Amino acid sequence: MSLSVHCQFQYPGMFYLDVNVKCHDGITALCGPSGSGKTTLVNLIGGLIRPKSGHIKFHEKVFVDISAKEFLAPEARRLGIVFQKSLLFPHLTVKENLNFGFIRNKSSKFSLEKVVDLLEIGDLLQRRTQSLSGGQARRVALGRALLSCPEMLLLDEPFTGLDHALKVRIVEHLKHVAEEKQLPILLVSHDQEVVQAITNDIVYI
Repeated sequence: MSLSVHCQFQYPGMFYLDVNVKCHDGITALCGPSGSGKTTLVNLIGGLIRPKSGHIKFHEKVFVDISAKEFLAPEARRLGIVFQKSLLFPHLTVKENLNFGFIRNKSSKFSLEKVVDLLEIGDLLQRRTQSLSGGQARRVALGRALLSCPEMLLLDEPFTGLDHALKVRIVEHLKHVAEEKQLPILLVSHDQEVVQAITNDIVYI
């Protein structure tokens, strides 16, 4: 078992999230209607927000345990995250964005060349990120996550804006990566075609 989440979180107002989820190795889809808390759960796992109570553990590593007053900083969790908003560095080129994590992680399982080929972004490398379309920016964000030497990938609607043929190719490669590299992936997606094609388990929230 790779990921265990048993925690509670509340935004100011009425929204309250009580999660008890266990994700095994492979690719797990996180599904549910808009506003159900999928992105909130990704942010909790990633350490961008803290739960009100409970714990989050990945293998033997404790990400957060409120009762024990433990909290592991986001950068120490070794997670590759692709958010709905790509959050690229606007002052850097695409290549510089890709290299941002890769430079600090020489043991990465992925090379820049392989990621560029996979995501078909070779013609974008010298462009500034503010000139990219939404689909292009998501591909660059996914590439940066793969190059950061992650122990797990958290993908929040990563295929939005991609044409069907490219999406199919990326989905198939991610499935191969999860199996060959033993890289667990938590995927948030409304695309049921992708969910059925790529996932080992489905968690509804």
